[in-house]
Amino acid sequence: RAWRALPGARVTAERNRATEGGGLVFYSCVGAPNASWLSQSQALVARDNAACYGAGAAGQAERLEAVDGAAQVAYRPGDLLRASMRLSDSFGQTVCSSKELLAYIVTIQVCMSACPSAADRAVSSDVVTKAYAGFPDLTGVFSLGPAALTAPWPAANSTMQLALEIQEAVESRKLPAVVFTLNRLRCEAGQSFSRALLKCEECERSQYVLDPDQDLCQDCPAGASCDGSNLTGLVAGAAWTPRAGVLRLARCPAGYVLVRDEAAPIFDQCVACPAGTYSGEEAVYREGGGWGLVSKNAA
Repeated sequence: RAWRALPGARVTAERNRATEGGGLVFYSCVGAPNASWLSQSQALVARDNAACYGAGAAGQAERLEAVDGAAQVAYRPGDLLRASMRLSDSFGQTVCSSKELLAYIVTIQVCMSACPSAADRAVSSDVVTKAYAGFPDLTGVFSLGPAALTAPWPAANSTMQLALEIQEAVESRKLPAVVFTLNRLRCEAGQSFSRALLKCEECERSQYVLDPDQDLCQDCPAGASCDGSNLTGLVAGAAWTPRAGVLRLARCPAGYVLVRDEAAPIFDQCVACPAGTYSGEEAVYREGGGWGLVSKNAA
């Protein structure tokens, strides 16, 4: 715990290599002491020392923590889960090995409320996704990217929890999980939230959707063009109105008749009057009947 040198003494430490931690000193204890003496002592000259972590001093793994300290993750249902964690020693360094992957299995859980311990084998209705994966590379950082996991999202939840936890003991100690709060993002334009699959799904290019979080993808009607997100009428001056998540044709300009079948929105369209006929008024659909499908003065 102390470094004392006799007057005039000088120690040179150079070209030391460690495949894991501590190019000069490794503390195999919890709560390793301050190692500032390595850089402050005038009697010790250290140069060209290297280790996977801690070229000067390092300690055993003491805790799991989120990379960059992130505790919140924005998530759109159906996207790949993105989060990273690391094993940290008492000096805040990422524990790693330059020769082999860290031999730990990580339990991944997405839960509607607090996630149970990885050691709990009981089936919990709060757990919506559970998987297992190892550390993907020699950096010592565990990332969900290579695992390619998604999570269904119950419609009533605005937040959920993502827990990453090493199953086995690390250096004879069980480390607490890293817990992230998942904040739900709205489905994007051109997507629809599937209540069957509990995730955002892409609409076809021949469809449109009004509210991606509330409405289903709808087939494009005969009187419009669609791009997977929006509907654009083919006739200038035509009016479309929303009704229960579907756009219905409500008005056609003079020179057209309005075709609409209440049971089949896909047939909605403005049809031009044929040669030799005319229509001098707009064709307006009125709920409950009346002059609905054609202008009352249509030939």
